[in-house]
Amino acid sequence: MPNDNLYQAYQQGELHRNFMGYTDMRTDILLGLGVSSISEAPTCFHQNEKQINEYKKRALAGEIPTLRGHLLDEEDQHHREQILQFMTQQRVSLSDDAQAEDVRSYLAELLKDGLVTIEGTQMAMTERGRPFLRNAAMALDMRLRRNKPDTRVFSQSV
Repeated sequence: MPNDNLYQAYQQGELHRNFMGYTDMRTDILLGLGVSSISEAPTCFHQNEKQINEYKKRALAGEIPTLRGHLLDEEDQHHREQILQFMTQQRVSLSDDAQAEDVRSYLAELLKDGLVTIEGTQMAMTERGRPFLRNAAMALDMRLRRNKPDTRVFSQSV
């Protein structure tokens, strides 16, 4: 679909992704309105209450109905940019040989199956691997990998 805005943004390297999905407009601030919505800014993100009654109670009391949030340190911001680049361009420059080796180890099965490639510090999805893009991007999320939650925090891949 050559006339599609998202396709054109992808072809031009201008595709953007946020908690809502893919878009052809980049913005540094996304305000999530309503139950369970997620907001993000350059140095933080937060999620609103998931339960409608609690959300309404807090909103009617004049409170911001935040359930959870996170302030991003420099490492988080760097990894977020890497993940964004990978998710929108299907390729990314890894920081250094150490990160490349770590990611190579984490993605051993995807590499073996030819779904992703790592050459030097360059990581890329193959055409065949595109359905597993989100799985491969998890290798770049060091906080997620270190903390490995027992339950879902926001969303999960298939």
